[in-house]
Amino acid sequence: MLRKDLKVTKDGRFYRENLYGRLYYIETFCETCGIICYQQSPKFKKGHHHFCGHSCAGKSSYVTHSNKGKFGKDAHRWKGGKKLHNQGYILVYSKGHPNANNHGYMMEHRLVMEKHLGRYLTKEERVHHKNGIKNDNRVENLQLFKNRSEHITYHRKLDKRRKVKC
Repeated sequence: MLRKDLKVTKDGRFYRENLYGRLYYIETFCETCGIICYQQSPKFKKGHHHFCGHSCAGKSSYVTHSNKGKFGKDAHRWKGGKKLHNQGYILVYSKGHPNANNHGYMMEHRLVMEKHLGRYLTKEERVHHKNGIKNDNRVENLQLFKNRSEHITYHRKLDKRRKVKC
């Protein structure tokens, strides 16, 4: 049964007119319900599964949504648990950590300092990168401050020293 909006060329191909010309379609059978359906030629790939719509694709045993709602190592886009924060820090997946964010990630420099100290850091404690490179998370490059104000005071003293020219 031909779709109402499709026409047939002399050589037997199906097409539909639009503003930019003709869109060609290929006649296939839906793998779930068995009715004839039409797919655009560029989207049709041999060896792939073809369905008449989303409802049939969802019912098919070929299309599984097994990764839906999965996070971390079970997610289909898992890249090893490390990603770059927009401010230049490295985030590490550490699900279950008391200081992890909503998605289970934590800043790597804080994890390195926690491992070095053998305890969790409080939310007030700040970890400073001595050389200023935010993704250099070696223990010898990290310095721990009690709180934000102590960290800011340290930076002010550094700035004063840098301004003095000898």
